[in-house]
Amino acid sequence: MSTSRPRPPVGTLLFDLDGTVLDTIDLILASYEHVHRREFPEEPFDPEYYRSRVGVPLRGVFTERVGEDPERISALIDLYRGHNLAEHDARVTSFEGVPGMLDAARARGVRTAIVTSKMRETTERGLRLVGLLEHFEVMVTIDDVVHHKPHPEPVIRALSLLKVGPEEALFVGDAPADIGCGRAAGVRTGAALWGPFHREELLPHGPDHLIEHPAQILDLLGEA
Repeated sequence: MSTSRPRPPVGTLLFDLDGTVLDTIDLILASYEHVHRREFPEEPFDPEYYRSRVGVPLRGVFTERVGEDPERISALIDLYRGHNLAEHDARVTSFEGVPGMLDAARARGVRTAIVTSKMRETTERGLRLVGLLEHFEVMVTIDDVVHHKPHPEPVIRALSLLKVGPEEALFVGDAPADIGCGRAAGVRTGAALWGPFHREELLPHGPDHLIEHPAQILDLLGEA
């Protein structure tokens, strides 16, 4: 006879930002292209290479390109961020269905948080731009942790700030790093299939749920 206790129902939703709540993928790729054409003009720009690294902190992406060269990496990050911020407000929107889903979840008393590898300043700017800043009780950004996704620290910190346990939380994200982070932190995970990663890229990472549309998240609330 099994001695495992049933899990409590889902009452807390954690969300990645880019590719999950905010549609920023075109802006991200344009910012990478801006850097690439300036700094690596001898190489053709490969959008697929950079798409596959959405959700990875900029320092990690550029370290992969130029090695351990702190000054060069910082210059590349500054170039990326300069372009990104200049284009930000004209190109960032929320994904269709996300605002309504968040309204319905909050009306049902669900706790909510953002868990992102983005800086706090730009996280708040994007959410404020689309009118969703007040929909989240807690934000954990790259500025708030030592270890980044897929390390579990960002999700663990969000749970601590919300004062809830992992057994009642679902982390929804679009990238393999999100699924890995959530699994390592002991929460249920949902793969947001409206983001830049394909189903086939996310399935090997073992998400608990494949979510085709934001409204389907509401069907998971209260699920044990």
